[in-house]
Amino acid sequence: MPPPVALLLCLCLIAWLFWRYPERKAGVSCALWIPLAWLFIVSSRAISVWLGVGGAFSEDSPEGSPLDSLVFLALIIAGAMVLSRRRLDWATLFRQNQWLLIFFIYLGLSTLWSDYALVAFKRWIKDVGNVIMVLVVVTDQNPIQAVRFLLARCCYLLLPLNVVFIKYFPNLARAYDQWTGVAFYTGVTTDKNMLGMSLFACSLALIWMFLQPDRNRTGIKARLDLGVLLLMGGMAFWLLQMAHSSTALSCTLLGAVIIWASRFATIRKKLGMYGVGMGILLAVLQLAFNLPEFFAQLVGRDPTFSGRTDIWSALLKAGTDPLFGVGYYSFWLQGERVDRVSVKFFYHLNEAHDTYLETYLNTGLIGVALLFAVIVSSAIWTKNQAMKSESFGEFRLACFLPMLIYGITEAFMNRLGFLWFLFLLVIIRYPKKVRAQTAQRGVAASKRSVPDQVARTS
Repeated sequence: MPPPVALLLCLCLIAWLFWRYPERKAGVSCALWIPLAWLFIVSSRAISVWLGVGGAFSEDSPEGSPLDSLVFLALIIAGAMVLSRRRLDWATLFRQNQWLLIFFIYLGLSTLWSDYALVAFKRWIKDVGNVIMVLVVVTDQNPIQAVRFLLARCCYLLLPLNVVFIKYFPNLARAYDQWTGVAFYTGVTTDKNMLGMSLFACSLALIWMFLQPDRNRTGIKARLDLGVLLLMGGMAFWLLQMAHSSTALSCTLLGAVIIWASRFATIRKKLGMYGVGMGILLAVLQLAFNLPEFFAQLVGRDPTFSGRTDIWSALLKAGTDPLFGVGYYSFWLQGERVDRVSVKFFYHLNEAHDTYLETYLNTGLIGVALLFAVIVSSAIWTKNQAMKSESFGEFRLACFLPMLIYGITEAFMNRLGFLWFLFLLVIIRYPKKVRAQTAQRGVAASKRSVPDQVARTS
C-alpha cells in the first residue's frame, strides 16, 4: 500500500473513532479537547517538529522554539480559563494535595539558583501546565468518564499513527544506535524510550477499559466498543513488540495483574497486608540474591541495565550541590558539565535514566525528600481508593505502582510526557463533594439560561 494512502486511511479511522462517541453522548465537557491536544503533543513531537520549522533544543538555543512556547502558553491559558469558570474550591484542593503543592513550590524556587534561571522557570511553567490540564479533567462534572474519554482518544490518536509511521514511514519512525548501528523504532515520538512510555500508558488504559466497560453503552454500541478495544489492543501489542522496551512490557504486565487482582474483594480488602508482605519478601530476597541483576535478566537486559549503572555512577560523581542541586531541570543545560560526565561514553548523555537520580541532580536531597513525601501520601490514598469497590481506584493503583518501578530506569517526572501526566492524573485529589457542587452549578446555570433564551426568542 502506498504510504500516502495508508496515512489517509489512518486519519479516516481516527476521525470515525472520534465521531462515533462525541462528548455530548459521553456526558463530558468539550473542554477535554484542551488536555487532549496537550497530551498528544507531549506524547509525540513538538509542533515545530511536525511542521518542520526547526527550533529544537540545542546548546546554542536552550529555550527551544518560540512556536512551541506559544502553543503551550495558549493551552495553559485556555485550561486556566476553563478552571476559572468552574469556580473551584481552591482551599480544599490545596489542602487535599498539600505535599504536591509544596513540592511544586520548591521546584519553582529552585529555578532561582539555576545557571539558566529563565529557561528553568519557563520549563517549570510548562510543568505547572501539566497540573492545569489534569485539573481540567478531574474537575469535569463526570470525572471518571472524563478520564476514560481522554485516555480512549489518546489511544485512538497515538496507536494507529505509530503503526502507520513504523510500517510506511520508516525514515521518520526509525533511528540507529550510534555505536552498534542497530535500528530501533521511535514511531511518532522522537525517542525509543518515549515510545515505550506512551505504549505502557495506552496499554494499561485499554486493559482498564476492557475489564470495566462503559455502562452507558449497551447492545450493538457495547459490542462495537469491544471491537474497537480489541483493535487498539492488537495495535498496542504489536507496537510493544516493535519497540523492544522491556521496562514498558514488564510494567504493563504488572499493571494488568493489579487491575485483575483488585477486582476480587478478598484481595482488595487486604491490600495493606499484601503490600507489607511483599516488602518483607523483597528485603529477604535482596539479602539472599542480587535482585537488580535478577530483574535485569528477567526482562531481557544485561546486569548494567543497558549501561545505565555506568551512567548512574558517573552522575553521582558530577559534584552537584547535595542539598539543593543545580536548579529545576537544569543539570543538562550546561555544556561543560555534560561534556565532563560524558567523557567515558561514546555519546553525549542527556538524561539520568532514573527519575529519582534526576530529581537529586536538579533539586538535591530536599527535592528527593519532598518527592518521596508526595509518593508516600499518594500511596496511602491510592491504596484506600483501591480498597473500595471503585474501578478508577483499581486503575489508580495499577498505574501508580508500576510507574514507581518505571522511574528506576527512566526519568519521567517533572517534565513534559505522557507518563508524568498520567502520574499526576492518578494522584491528584479533588473532593467528590466539591465536584458535585461544581456540577450542580453547571446544571443550575443551564436551567437559568433556558428562560432567557425563550425570552430572547419571543
